[in-house]
Order: sequence, then structure tokens, then C-alpha cells
Amino acid sequence: MINTPRLPKLLSLFASVLVNLTAANGAFAATELKVSGFIYHDQNNNGTMDSSEQGIAGVAVSNGIDVNVSDGDGRYEITLNHGQTLFVIKPSHFDLPADSDGFHTAYFNYFPEGTIETEYQGLQPTAAPDQPLNFGLQTSDTGDSFKVAMLGDLQMRIQEEINYTNRLLTPELYQRDDLEFAVMLGDIADDNLNILGGTRQITKWFNMPTYPVFGNHDRNMELPWQNNFTSTFNHQFGPDYYAVNYGKVHFLMLNTVQPSDQGHYRARLSEQQLRFIENDLQHVPDDHLIVFSQHIPIYTIENADELMALVNDRQHVLAVSGHRHILEQQFVPYGQGLEMHEVVAGAVCGLWWDGERDWKGIPVAVMGGGAPKGYYVFSFEGNQYQMAYKAMELPAEKQLNIWVWQQDRGDWSMQQPKGFKGNEVLANVFAGSAKTNVMMRVDKGKWQPMKKVMQQDPYIARIIRHEQEKIFPTKGQIPSGLKTEPSRHMWLGYYPENLALGSHMVEVKAQDEFGLDAYEVSFFTIGSFD
Repeated sequence: MINTPRLPKLLSLFASVLVNLTAANGAFAATELKVSGFIYHDQNNNGTMDSSEQGIAGVAVSNGIDVNVSDGDGRYEITLNHGQTLFVIKPSHFDLPADSDGFHTAYFNYFPEGTIETEYQGLQPTAAPDQPLNFGLQTSDTGDSFKVAMLGDLQMRIQEEINYTNRLLTPELYQRDDLEFAVMLGDIADDNLNILGGTRQITKWFNMPTYPVFGNHDRNMELPWQNNFTSTFNHQFGPDYYAVNYGKVHFLMLNTVQPSDQGHYRARLSEQQLRFIENDLQHVPDDHLIVFSQHIPIYTIENADELMALVNDRQHVLAVSGHRHILEQQFVPYGQGLEMHEVVAGAVCGLWWDGERDWKGIPVAVMGGGAPKGYYVFSFEGNQYQMAYKAMELPAEKQLNIWVWQQDRGDWSMQQPKGFKGNEVLANVFAGSAKTNVMMRVDKGKWQPMKKVMQQDPYIARIIRHEQEKIFPTKGQIPSGLKTEPSRHMWLGYYPENLALGSHMVEVKAQDEFGLDAYEVSFFTIGSFD
């Protein structure tokens, strides 16, 4: 701990900033900046290290490659080069300082040469700090048990879509008191990067920290992309990859979107980021759960093997991603007989806020697999986790849909899937995976297993037929974006062919090791009674 009477001398002696400067065309260009300061306990939350406040030992700081740790007095030192961001890695028992909108402020963007002029506001030239760069933390009461909201693509283009989010998502999160923080899994915006700032009109009501992740639609388009690709994101939120600790869980917020030579982007991790992850993990106990949080799923990126090699000997690894606008789960093998569970969390916007509108005027925007738009809530206990999908504006218990063929003489577009005989039962289990056990029974008979199949949801096929016949979109609406493709969370069963005329009941239940325990009941009629 700091010997407080010696604080002024320590500040003068140790918290120095050393800058190597070279003259260039009459101006000074920074080549390397050596930064030092203190990580301290900001007991009165005034943002200033008072003489009575003590440093915190063992807190990691990074420049996006190197990871250094504060000493016994809370002092840290690190070197920055142009284009790097210094950030504090949140320790488990302390909270980072945050602004009124819930975004942490424990970082320093070092861009002495600025960035190129862009359509959307980016980083301006950064002067070297002329005082010790101190970061004050406050104690946290979060233990080893906590919950997190994982928000797939909000993907907002215009103010109306900020409004949709505030009408659907924000009331749900505002009314919850059981969430520790939220993660926005990239594509916060949809190319209109003014939306990144507009997002604050949403998160300020969450009443908890929000950690943003960089997505491909959050990027600046102007070339060259070196140090400019993430400029507006960095201006709004700080680092585009970083880490935080809560309890026995280490969250790595990654950037899986990198510039390509063709002016597009590549799904990969940068070499600097891989070096950061390697250095960062050296300070994480082996028995802690590692949670990779990124936009483009790890199982699809070019250099996934390089990332998985860094956790080769770790037993507890989870990944949560966005990007695909579907609900999906993969089990990625790594190490010696290990597998990483990767959850593709769907999208708050569904399919881009597109399609016909509901009774309140908000686009239904159902996702391609037939799941309603929503988000995941992860519950952590030590290094273990469970999860639940939450469809917005639907009860938490609503985890699946049942389909049984019933002819509708007023809706020609609701048709039996090709090859069906008429006694099929489909269960769309939103958070289902290869490890989900789905059972059904008819009229309180014996429970029978259902089979996981690659089958398009008939309700989605109906919307597509409407669009093919130009019934949808109606005037002023946007096409849904739905495609003829199978759902990744569909199960098939059958009811007996000899059922008597009349109405019947079908029940479906779904369970798995990740916390899913769902039940749904539906009724269908054989014969006509009109």
C-alpha cells in the first residue's frame, strides 16, 4: 500500500510521463510514450487520487499487446505507441469508473497523429498527458454468483430503430435488478456510425455497466484503414478489444473484424490481439472460466486455431457471439478431448428491424430459424454457467413453438412441408442444441423422443411465400430478409395416424445441461365440425 505522507514525492518520482519527440516539418511527432501512474481506491468517487486514498496492487493494465500489473503501491508503467489505447483490466473485487451512460472510462486513446478525416467523428490528435495518468476504482460487492445480459446485434440505422430498441429491450433491462452488466455483441450500428453515440440514449437506462464489442457494421469505411478502421468506435467507447473480471470469470471482449486489402473486412483476430490474449491469460488462474465475447463467431474466423491454442490446457472456455441473426450453438473441439461451447446469441433487431409490423407498429423481424428477436441471460456460479434465451415482450417461459398441420382455408400460404403426411409435429426450441433432449406426448400418453432435424420452420416458409407472391411487403415496409433455409433448432415427432376425430392435445418438453427446462402445450383438431 502507499505510505500516504510520501504521496506527493511518489507522484513526482514515479508517476512520470516520458515522451520521445522528433521534429517533423516544424511539428512534433510522438514516437513512443512511456506512461505511469497509480491504480487506486477512489473511496469518495471524485475521480482524483486524494492523499488519504491508497493504491491497489495486482491490477493489470494493457496497451493492447503488453499486460503489466500494478505493484504493491498501486503504481503501473507501460509504453504506448501511436494507435494504441491504454486500458485497465477490471479486477474482480473492484468496479471501473463509468460515465452516466454505463460505459467504462478507464482508458486513454493515444493517437498523437490523429486519424484521417472520416464521415463520422473519429479520434482527434491526442496530446501526451502532462500529469500522472491515474485510474480510480471503487469496491464491488459482486461475488462469484451473478447474471449477465448478452445482446446480439442491435443494428440500428436510424432514430426510429433506436426508438424500437427503447420500446422493446430497454424496459425489460430497466425493470430487472438481477443483472450485473450487459454486453453488446457488435453491430451496434448499421453503417451509420452516428448511432454509436445514439446508443447512449438506450444504455443510460440499463442501471448497470455496458461493455461494447466491435462489429463489422461499426467500422469506418475510409481508406487507408490502419488506425482508422475503428476510429469512431474508439472515440465513443475506447478500446475495441479488452478484458474484465467478475468473480471467477474472465471476459475477453474481442474484435473478430479486421480490414482486408480489398476494402472489405476479414473474419479474424489481429496478431496484436493474439499477443494481448496470450499475455492477458498469464494473469488469469487456470480454474477460472474464460468467456470470449465477440461479434463474428469464433468457429467461423480464419485463425480460430491460433486462438484456441492459447487456451489449449484450460478446462473452462465459453464463447458468445452475434453476427448471424440466428440462434445457434456449436461445440468446438480443442486441446486434448476438450470442447468450447459457442453460443450465437441471435439479435435484438431480429432480421435488421425488417418485415411487416406488429400491432404496435414495430417490425416483427423474426429471425431466420424461426425464433423471435431477443437476447440471452447467462447465470454464472464460480466457473460454471447456465443460460436462458429471453424473447422480448414474451414471458420468460416461452422457449419453443409447436407446429401441427391444420388446414386454413383463408391462408393458402400455410402449407405442409414437402414430404410430410399430415401427422407430423414440429417443435422449434429457440435455445436448442445438439445436446438438447426434446420429448413429446399426445393426449397425456407416453412421452416419446423427438428427432433433431434440419427443417425450415413452416411459419417462416409462410412469410417467404407471401413475399414471393408480392403480398409482402405491404406499402412502406421493408422485405423481411428471410431465406429458404433450415432452422438449427427444430425437432420432429409424430402423432398416431389412428387418432379419433376431434381435438387433441400435444405437449413438448425440452431440457439440457445449460439450464433449459421448457414446456409448451398446443391443441389441434382432426376433422371438421362446421
